[in-house]
Amino acid sequence: MENPSKRWFGRAYDLAKQAPELATSFYTMPLSLAIAKALSGVAGVLVKIRNDQLKRNALARSGLYYLLMVSQGR
Repeated sequence: MENPSKRWFGRAYDLAKQAPELATSFYTMPLSLAIAKALSGVAGVLVKIRNDQLKRNALARSGLYYLLMVSQGR
């Protein structure tokens, strides 16, 4: 099964990949549009975090969670 959680440094890397694009947008776009683009990028990351949390909670509620824990030796 797919591991639904992602470590913090993976999320930091995702944000770092967007940094050059956001930096250039502050130079080439009007300030209000650049801020809107930055906020939409942050919102996208927050949505991904919430979806991962929901997947983890759904997996924990099912019987498969306990089978995975037994198979991992926990």
